Amino acid sequence: ATARIQPSGRSKVVQPFDTGKVQTIAVENGSRVQAGDVLLTLEPTEADADLSSRQGDLAALEAQIARRRATIEAVEKNRPTIKASFPADVPPAVRAREEGAMLAEIGQYVTTRDAFEAQLNEKVATQERFAASIAARMRLQAVLKERADMRETLVEKAAGTRAAVIDAVQQVEQVAADLAYDRGQLTEAKAAATSLQRRITQLTSETVARQYQALTEAAQKRDALVQDVVKATLKRERTALKAPISGTVQQLAVTTLGQVVTAGQPLMVVVPTEGPIEVEAQVQNKDIGFILPDQEAVVKIDAFPFTRYGSIDGKVVRVSRDAVDDREAGGGSDALSVARGQGLNPVTGMPKTQNLIFPVTVALARTTIMADGKEVALTPGMTATVEIRTGRRRVIDYLLSPVRETASTAGHER
Repeated sequence: ATARIQPSGRSKVVQPFDTGKVQTIAVENGSRVQAGDVLLTLEPTEADADLSSRQGDLAALEAQIARRRATIEAVEKNRPTIKASFPADVPPAVRAREEGAMLAEIGQYVTTRDAFEAQLNEKVATQERFAASIAARMRLQAVLKERADMRETLVEKAAGTRAAVIDAVQQVEQVAADLAYDRGQLTEAKAAATSLQRRITQLTSETVARQYQALTEAAQKRDALVQDVVKATLKRERTALKAPISGTVQQLAVTTLGQVVTAGQPLMVVVPTEGPIEVEAQVQNKDIGFILPDQEAVVKIDAFPFTRYGSIDGKVVRVSRDAVDDREAGGGSDALSVARGQGLNPVTGMPKTQNLIFPVTVALARTTIMADGKEVALTPGMTATVEIRTGRRRVIDYLLSPVRETASTAGHER
């Protein structure tokens, strides 16, 4: 079976996550890179603007949340002034704007509450005035009643006139009427004071409720925006394409600054230079049924004719469970390659039956070959031929195999 040498870790295709314009290219074909090295960068203007906008929105929401919390505290504690605790990353302009809004809201609440409290104090004073009046009238009523009783006694003893008694009783009744009026006014003043106290409580409750509702909405927006900032930050970081592994850059497809690349476009391949190598053989469908792990194999390197340099022993370590298109056996990353790798027609999506092979991985007993008296290291990309020993067969069976095949198909022609 035909085969090629490849790193055990496989080569890694470098692709951008988003469409963009190339800003810098830090490598060329053959460059050695370490994992994490920057290979190329895309213009970050759009990503920077998006990130800056979302960070600004997030800072504004954080400032609004701090302002709402401070306003709630000021209202609950009836404090006309308070200092909000803004996060350190809130810009001064946003801080000043939110402080102004906070002072306006607290000022409006304090003004309304002061008006209610002034009315409440007035009603309390009215209560005190009528309470004092009632006490005085009750004392006066007692005196007048006593005088009326005395005049009644004098009339009974023929020492006084009935007119004097009537006059005294009239004064007692007048005081009683005045006392009833004062008590009514006192009751009204108490009711008004209770109503004003409830209005003050209602004002506080409604103000706090509005602030809490606005605080909840701002917190929900903030939580969603935090995720947007994370996405925008990741998008910004993705403008710098980094090496996924240590290795050598190959198949560089970008050579011009300002070149536009699309999301998922293969830009280069990083071939690992460290670690073991292996051979991937392309076994035909008619032979795969006899291939099993741990079978011995002989690998003949095309660059070193085996008749002169010999071959290398190997062992089957993996046998693919599904066939792939032989044209994509080396591995691909685009949608067309994926469809072919799944044995599907890329146009119709139906299973394919032609040009299919089964990848079989063979481990090498050694990774060098003796050539002209010196050890030459095998490198990824070299092609080879793999012969896998699947069993033994007698010579007579080998000679009679074509005859048996012809006999089994004879007589079926039209």
